[in-house]
Amino acid sequence: LLAMPGVNHEKRKKLLQKIRLLNVGVRVLPTIDQMMRGTADVSQLQEVDIADLLGRDEIPPDEELLQQDIKGRNILVTGAGGLIGSTIPACFKPSRKYLNLMHIEDIVRYITLNKIDSIIHCAGKVGGVKANKTKLGEFFYENIIINTNVLEAARMCGIEKVVSFMSTCVFPNEVSYPIKEEYIHQGEPHYTNYAYAYAKRMLDIQSRACRKQYGCNFVTAIPNNL
Repeated sequence: LLAMPGVNHEKRKKLLQKIRLLNVGVRVLPTIDQMMRGTADVSQLQEVDIADLLGRDEIPPDEELLQQDIKGRNILVTGAGGLIGSTIPACFKPSRKYLNLMHIEDIVRYITLNKIDSIIHCAGKVGGVKANKTKLGEFFYENIIINTNVLEAARMCGIEKVVSFMSTCVFPNEVSYPIKEEYIHQGEPHYTNYAYAYAKRMLDIQSRACRKQYGCNFVTAIPNNL
């Protein structure tokens, strides 16, 4: 039972990591704030939350800054039905039925017709551990084509900004912690999903190449908490 509301996130994370080695269940008491607001009482034990494992205090989003980035923009979200894409508010979130990312001409046509000026690229061929191990060629091919098409279509159409989501699997299998972004290309990915990982790594390479040659505002992000 974890009843340490005043401890900071770094100490809490280290404590939870040690407890996990004991193979026992962990429950957390509600915070004083929750009890004061009447949303919980001391008898209600909670599961360990992802925020308890961050190693830092949560940083709330800057709503004003977010509005500056999305207000008045025609934003295309690829992979809108996925874990990340489904949570992003945007006017243009087509399914595969209406936008085939394997065909670059379809992407160019969609961007042009809808006057898209920004893209949040979340789409990809994904699967579980077994699929990643048994469909290496399929995962590599489809992800390379999808990523290449999206970024090249964006470049051709003069898109103002593209943010592409990668995956934590892009990091080397053998790496020191805490992981830093400059570690991405410093070793082989895990053998079970190396094909998918290398295809995702190429998102970073293509984005950097477009920035350097064409001046495109293409960047990548890795959602490490997912």
